[in-house]
Amino acid sequence: MRKCVFTTLLAIFAFGTFAQKAEVINQNHKNDGLARWSLGIKGGADYYRVTPYTDINLEKDETRLDQRLNSISWNGNFFVEYNPNPIFGIGLNFGFSNYDRNGQNGEENKYYGQTMDGILYNSINISNLVSPQRTGGWKKVSFYVGTGIGGGAYSYKQTASLGFTEKDEWGGENKNFDKYSDKKFSLILMANAGLDFSLAPWVSFMLESEYRYYNMNDLGGRGDYSSSGNDAFFANAGFRFKIGKNHVRNMTYDDYYKPTIMFTPERDQEVYDRLAALESDNAAIKKDLNDVKSDITGIKNDVKDIKDALAKMEQKEVVQKVTATAENIEFKTGSAVLTEESKVLLDEVANLLNSIAWIKLDIAGHTDNVGNADKNKKLSQDRANAVKDYLVGKGLDENKMSSVGYGPEKPIASNNTEAGRQRNRRVEFAIK
Repeated sequence: MRKCVFTTLLAIFAFGTFAQKAEVINQNHKNDGLARWSLGIKGGADYYRVTPYTDINLEKDETRLDQRLNSISWNGNFFVEYNPNPIFGIGLNFGFSNYDRNGQNGEENKYYGQTMDGILYNSINISNLVSPQRTGGWKKVSFYVGTGIGGGAYSYKQTASLGFTEKDEWGGENKNFDKYSDKKFSLILMANAGLDFSLAPWVSFMLESEYRYYNMNDLGGRGDYSSSGNDAFFANAGFRFKIGKNHVRNMTYDDYYKPTIMFTPERDQEVYDRLAALESDNAAIKKDLNDVKSDITGIKNDVKDIKDALAKMEQKEVVQKVTATAENIEFKTGSAVLTEESKVLLDEVANLLNSIAWIKLDIAGHTDNVGNADKNKKLSQDRANAVKDYLVGKGLDENKMSSVGYGPEKPIASNNTEAGRQRNRRVEFAIK
């Protein structure tokens, strides 16, 4: 069983180290200037021989609970770690572990065991793998796991007072003596898990549990000869001190892969110069844009003037055509009935007026002075109304047109000749 544990931990350590090395090679060109080193201290309780051992009998008046409580002692560690990125870390841990415990007759029969352990380990920040976009308070808490391999120089001895006298083979009378004293070296495999709480950019508080496997079976002075090794469990607390500013352990995965610019005095000046140049270019571009806007406004005004001039020319031309057309409008003799030829002319007038913007159209009817003046005035009014009604029927706005009859009141030629009277019998259009 322990050989299986040994092989598994060794495989995990090898994989973690390889993954970390690959990541370092792949990312060593990114985020230059970030701090990556940290060191710390941790310590707490250790529990010797986690796995059961059945070949060691209980001491006199000792229960299994006593035996387990008797296996608890203390340890202290110092470590230094390098983090190439917020996910992986590799480090060295140096520690002293005390495995002292009482034996038969309490303090009179005591087992002493101590190890000086050195472990090369790797660490994986699970929080940054599972939640790379943490913010707020969660950003300050990290859950990590790790594995390691190393060696431990350990010593153990047993002191006992077994009641022998000076004449006994041990050469003493009721004299305490050391027994089974020895110093040895053991291979160590380690696995741990813990929480890291960032208190400030430069320090964090740690809570950690750890398992260590030793490949020697007599660690602590009480040999377990049924197996090839012993193990221990650790419950520790400590502090990590992060060396330098902008430390990768304070970053999430997303923070690390965002572009980071580290400034120096030379870099500052370069940035300031480039910013000044950009501001100058920006001011020049804004001026050019304002000039372009001014030119566009001028062009728009010119285009508007041209359009207005063309519209006026077109309107003037239309007015001239409408006015000229009005001169050729005729009615059946003595009536206000339009001739077919006049209707064609009024169709053209309607089309012309629909092609321009106009405000008002005044229609005036006129006659010569032949006959009764009142009848002539009524006839001129009827003829003006007839023209208006026809144009309304062609879609022109009735509210924008007026019609009036003047009879013979406004002649434009002499009524003494036939030609003059012909000119006076007319319809006039006034467009506004």
